[in-house]
Parts: sequence; structure tokens; C-alpha cells
Amino acid sequence: MVKVGIVGMGFGAAVHIPACLLTDGVELVALADGGSGKAIRRASELSFPVQVFNNGEAAVCWSGLDIVCIASPATTQFELVRRALYANKHVICEKPFTTSSAQATELMKLAIQRDLNIGVCYEFRYNSHISKLSSLAGSGEFGDINRLAVTWHANSGLSPSRKWSWKNDGSQAGGVLTDWCSHAIDYGSLILESRIERVACRLGSRVSHLDNDFGKRKLVTAPDFCELHCQFENGVWATFSVSNTQPNGMGHRIELFGDAGWARYHLRPPYTLNDKSLIWCGKSGSGDYRFCDVGNADDRVQAMSGFMRDYTALVNLGQASKKLPTCKDAIYVWQVIEAAERSFAEGQGFQRVMQ
Repeated sequence: MVKVGIVGMGFGAAVHIPACLLTDGVELVALADGGSGKAIRRASELSFPVQVFNNGEAAVCWSGLDIVCIASPATTQFELVRRALYANKHVICEKPFTTSSAQATELMKLAIQRDLNIGVCYEFRYNSHISKLSSLAGSGEFGDINRLAVTWHANSGLSPSRKWSWKNDGSQAGGVLTDWCSHAIDYGSLILESRIERVACRLGSRVSHLDNDFGKRKLVTAPDFCELHCQFENGVWATFSVSNTQPNGMGHRIELFGDAGWARYHLRPPYTLNDKSLIWCGKSGSGDYRFCDVGNADDRVQAMSGFMRDYTALVNLGQASKKLPTCKDAIYVWQVIEAAERSFAEGQGFQRVMQ
């Protein structure tokens, strides 16, 4: 049994806490926030006692932990992960994993020096339908893949109740390129078993200002839509069109095309399990994969639990799953994001991904 603490009571409370409770071999022993009081409120909802901290720095250094889950804003991640490693803790960190490939590389080197593990939460790899799609593609069901298209359009960013946060600040690694498209870059590379070699990018914001929690009007400097055109090292071309400000957004769709077939994953609004499907036509005929027993109404929790299961196997037994996303994977995603940002800033079309 590994003892786990969670820092960050946003996504950490919504997904990491229930994923810990769902995963065998994991004991949740601590919660931490940045002084908001959310940790103590969430602790009161549990059926067992946990240690509560009002700052992440104290939590990551606590001797009662084996693994620290860091689900705090990107600008806090570098220092929290660094402190956790120096306190001899294994680390699970939310994407985008710091604010640059340089910071992520520095932490990876430190983890190697201290013989510790860092897992980065690209948990879409463990989404049951995306995992099935990856398995079909890897089996040769569609022949040689030649194109991947991801369209991920939602209208959550247009909600009248939406408040300004760090995710609306480009200087804090906010925006859909790092928040949503990073997932697509990661699972696209998993499905195609290849990495992006060059990328061209268009970014923009439909929403220019938002009120913060105190009613102050603030400028939005992070993109709420992005379009990437990519060539992978194996020659496959891909497009990623992502937005959280698309009126009547059609949801999350992945289309895969090969010389012997095709596949389409689609999660449609209102995003229940009944709104998710995977259909395909390949060498062995047509398929329709719509339902699975995920054990939880929120399949983000199921996916995160799968991630935690593989991560604890790595920590306890040294068994590394090929699916488990590592520092190297997170650094690669950052390198793609940085090439995309150069492409947009310089207006010079395709940029080579520096690896």
C-alpha cells in the first residue's frame, strides 16, 4: 500500500481524490490547497481521516507520504516537484508539467539523479475508447495509417458564469493549446506510435475579457482556440482543431484513416457515457464500441485510476507499462507546443520540433 497526498483542490478534488479511492494499493493520507480552505472541506467529506495542509510546500515535504500528486497551476509545478524530489518523494504531476520544456527537462534530470519516478497526467491514454482505438491501429486493422484528424470543440468557455483564472493568462501557460491540445498531441503520438516532426499553428481568442472572483475586469491573453497542422516522423499528416469557445460545440472527435480502413471516436454533448462511441471499418469488418463498465459516471476518474494503477506498479515493483506517460513524453509535448507557438509568433508556417 502506497501513501498518497494530493496538492490542489480543483482538478485534484474532482478527479484525483476519487481515482485514489478507486485504485487498489493506494491509500489517500493527505490533502493540500493554497490557503483556500477547500482541502479541509473535502477532507470532511471523506469517511476516514487525512492530514490537511494549507500550502503545498509543507505537504510535499511531509514524511508520511510515498507519492505526491500535484494538481496545482502550471506556474507552481516546478518548485513543488523540485521540493518533493529533494524530500525523496515519487511524483505524479498534472500536465502541462511546468511552463516549458527546459523546466521539465531539469526536473527529469533531478529525478534520475535521485532514483525517483515522475509520472505526468496525460490520462487520456487510459480512456477506454481511445485505448481501444490505439490497440486497433497498432494491430494493423486499418493498414498503413496516413491521416489523423482531431476536432475538439466545446462551448464551456462561453458560459456566463465563467470567471478569469490563471488558465486565461498566457504568461502562466494557460489556454487550450497547453490545457486541451496537449492531450491530443500526446494520445495522437500514442495511437500513431510516432512523434511530430514539424508543425504549423494558428491561435486566437474569441473572448477578450473576463471578470475575476472579485468582479474586476481582466484581459484574456491565452488562446481559446488553436489549429495545428502536423507531420509525424513516420510520414502521417494530422490536424488538431481545438476550442472551448465554439458555439454549439460538437464535442471531441478523433478520426483515423488508413489504406485499409478508418475509425471515428466521438464524445458528444452533454458528455455522458451514452454520448460516447467508437466505430470503425477495417480489414476484419466493421465494429461499434459504445459502452463499457468504467465503474464511475465520470470516465476521467476511470482513466486516472488506470494511470495510478500503472504508476504504483512502477513505484512498487519496477514494472514500467509502455502506456504510462513519463517525463520524456511531457517534454516532447512541450517541444511541440513551443514549436507551435514559434510558428504562430513568427508567421512563417511550419516549424521543426526541437527534440
